Amino acid sequence: MANVEPASRIVLDPSFLFTEDAISWLDDPNARPSLVISESLRAAVDEANLDFLAEPYGLDLQAIDLPYFQAVLVGIDTFSARDADLPSGEAWELLSRLTEGDAPTTALIADEYAFIASQSLGAVINEYGFTLRQWEAAGVTLYRVNRANMLAGLGRFRNRLPPRLLSVTKAISNFPRGRAAKFVIAGGAIGVSLIPYVGLPLAIAGAVRAGTAFIVGDP
Repeated sequence: MANVEPASRIVLDPSFLFTEDAISWLDDPNARPSLVISESLRAAVDEANLDFLAEPYGLDLQAIDLPYFQAVLVGIDTFSARDADLPSGEAWELLSRLTEGDAPTTALIADEYAFIASQSLGAVINEYGFTLRQWEAAGVTLYRVNRANMLAGLGRFRNRLPPRLLSVTKAISNFPRGRAAKFVIAGGAIGVSLIPYVGLPLAIAGAVRAGTAFIVGDP
């Protein structure tokens, strides 16, 4: 039997986790094994301590059904930067910068960076790109591509993607005015694989492989 590459996994940023699109994945038994959240974020949900996320991530805490999320996140894997196997010394330096200070979001930002740098994909909402801004401030380079190119690139590797990622991204490709766009972030091996198909120069492959650059696409 031919070997089949496992589906790439995707970490859900706080800006995305509490949306209807994320809920559709969390409720899908086929999609759940591909989903990951920061260990810090999981602790905040379990402890009903989301106040520190409201302003940076634009969350309406009154609209979040916390008991639902506490229940549905049981069985979803978590990831901590402590468990990272980063691909380069430069990536470890970036992680060190991201863990400086004592802001309540520090651990969460570091967890998500380490996961994407060492593994693969992330989902955020553009309007509340707090996570992306923190990464850039620490020195991560973000190469942004348009929706058409990102969908074309992801389509090339549909066998490596979390179930329903393409169908969800296509369904949300045209937003009513005032709604925020969802962004997919790619790093690690799948980020390198995407480069030729999303209109970016092959010269960036080294940085993406090293975990110092990510590809950010608006699906």
